[in-house]
Amino acid sequence: MNKQVVALVAVVAIILTSGMGLFFMQSGGGDRSFQIISDVNTGGSGIYIDRNTGVSEKLDGGLDSKFILENKELGGLVMGTPGVSSIQHTQLQKIAKDSGLDFKKYVEGEKLSEDTLYYIEGLNTYNMIKSDTTIDGGIIWEPLYQMVIQEGSRYRGFASTNYLFGDHICCVVAADSEWLKNNEDVAVRFLRGYIEGVKFIIDKRNADDLIGIASSFINIKVGDDVKRSIAEAAIDNINYKFDDNGKGVLKGLREGIEKLSSELCKMGIGNRLPDAFVNDSFIEKALVLKEDASNTGNVLNVPVSVIDGDLHHLAAHISKEKGYFKKYGLEVEFKKGSSGVMVADTLLSGDAKIGLLGASPAIVKLAGSM
Repeated sequence: MNKQVVALVAVVAIILTSGMGLFFMQSGGGDRSFQIISDVNTGGSGIYIDRNTGVSEKLDGGLDSKFILENKELGGLVMGTPGVSSIQHTQLQKIAKDSGLDFKKYVEGEKLSEDTLYYIEGLNTYNMIKSDTTIDGGIIWEPLYQMVIQEGSRYRGFASTNYLFGDHICCVVAADSEWLKNNEDVAVRFLRGYIEGVKFIIDKRNADDLIGIASSFINIKVGDDVKRSIAEAAIDNINYKFDDNGKGVLKGLREGIEKLSSELCKMGIGNRLPDAFVNDSFIEKALVLKEDASNTGNVLNVPVSVIDGDLHHLAAHISKEKGYFKKYGLEVEFKKGSSGVMVADTLLSGDAKIGLLGASPAIVKLAGSM
């Protein structure tokens, strides 16, 4: 693994449980930059384990995590991760560190050591996870986590990341800084529609409708009842939000990034981030925006990048499905990628003006370590 990536992952692991946001700059010397204008979710991933590994029963509601760490139960296992720049990969590395285990990429055919937790990167679809016979388990976001442990008999749930890391940061909304200067009104209208999507999700009265929409994310050949079961469990594992406290505050995001920026500078990875990397003025204005004729008279098209099939981004899809974006004069066009890195690439290239993606892949792009 690239030494810069190793160092970066270690720093991110230290601050997993703090709120954070990100400011993005195009790697390789480009001049395109991005600001964080909203939160998306916390939590929402899980660790799955092959039933034949002999690892103790699942942690959630069962064994204390301290037992697992002290007994190094994951030593000698090969685990799949979405990619080295993902928050899930970072979390798995932190588990290895806390257990006193080495953490290294698995090389096919090598002799496994009980003092090491091995990983295989790039397993970010259901079919890839299901077909890989090398791994003993892995870590992945929702709904893939529920799909893996509910469909088929090979894997069982071991622990949600919520259980292991508390209310940890995951995804954020980023927007092109230059575009924001000339399109503040559009960004505010987008966030107003997005806020309504988040509120729809957390309103228990919408539960049945919500599960029906979320079931469309379950792209495997199973019955509708199974899809609904997977979707319901996945949603329960995700904390949807748009800011720190529902009042337009992104202080937690800003403080987390300040700590991270300082550590990156000490390691010589990237430059110190500008002061305006997290901008809560847009979410503040969105909270008080009211629908009026001027919002709906001239519909504007806005390209928005998301991770394909990722339920973390459900609120954006709800807002499109329920017409919340249209209510504020926007037609949102989703550009779908298979990972946060791909979403970041659409932002960096200008193909999307707004993107929903994980904090960790974005920061790796910022550091130019890909």
